[in-house]
Amino acid sequence: MTAAKGTAAGYQRPPGGGAISAQARSSQIRQVIGRMLDSKKAVIGVTVIVLFAVLAICADFVAPYGVETMTGDIFAPPGAKHWFGTDDLGRDLFSRVICGAKYSIVLGLGATLIGAVSGVAIGSVSGYYGGPADEFIMRCIDVIQSIPGVLFNMALAVAFGGGFFNTMLALGVAQIAGTARLMRSSILNVRKMEYIDAASSINCGDWRKITRHIIPNAFSPILVRATMSVGTVIMSAAGLSFLGLGLPVDSPEWGALLSSGRDFIKKYPQMMLFPGLFLLVFVLAVNMTGDSLRDALDPKLKR
Repeated sequence: MTAAKGTAAGYQRPPGGGAISAQARSSQIRQVIGRMLDSKKAVIGVTVIVLFAVLAICADFVAPYGVETMTGDIFAPPGAKHWFGTDDLGRDLFSRVICGAKYSIVLGLGATLIGAVSGVAIGSVSGYYGGPADEFIMRCIDVIQSIPGVLFNMALAVAFGGGFFNTMLALGVAQIAGTARLMRSSILNVRKMEYIDAASSINCGDWRKITRHIIPNAFSPILVRATMSVGTVIMSAAGLSFLGLGLPVDSPEWGALLSSGRDFIKKYPQMMLFPGLFLLVFVLAVNMTGDSLRDALDPKLKR
């Protein structure tokens, strides 16, 4: 009995084990960062994202006009006074587009965070415990994923109602099923590892095993998915706003700006051109960063 306790204690606290683990983790992070820095695609993507983030934070100071300020110049073309022109109410489009970055970026990050946290929790329970709980969860996910994504987003948007928070919540809920399935798949591989058996042999509780051993070692695919999902969520939010199911039409969010300009696209294309370009560039940068992160976490996938 004493020997068994000594073995368990020795395994739980090996000499210098914590320091070695920390050093190994730090080394892996440095390797991932090094691979990201070596990728031109990653550098460009991250740079564009940082620029957009800074622009969103400083939008109130950079914008020459207020979001709802009517300048009196209706449908003014792009020029020195109004860089992106004005809309049908004489509001400066440049001011509205850069202020709209706050809405779109926060929507994307918030909804992705809701989907990731909830999906990781559900997928962890399903993958670790298995049995009837796993069967029930997976059948529910099968039903959800059998619904076309656009239709499901629209249904959730109608159910939750319009507005900024409700739109974020609807888009976040739509991300849960895919994240949960991916997390379950990762956990099914990780829970077979020897260190999980070792943790069980020293009476490590389920909560500790899941949070300290399983999730950290199964989280890489979730991180990549979350990064890629930001762009997808922003596009979905823009689509809902364009259809009138997301943020109000008078909101400066990029999708709402596209919706408000669609009736004037033939005569005044700048009303849709500039919000569309900002949306395109930011989503492209996010996808480039996510793709590079995937390659950095698993170099074998890099072509």
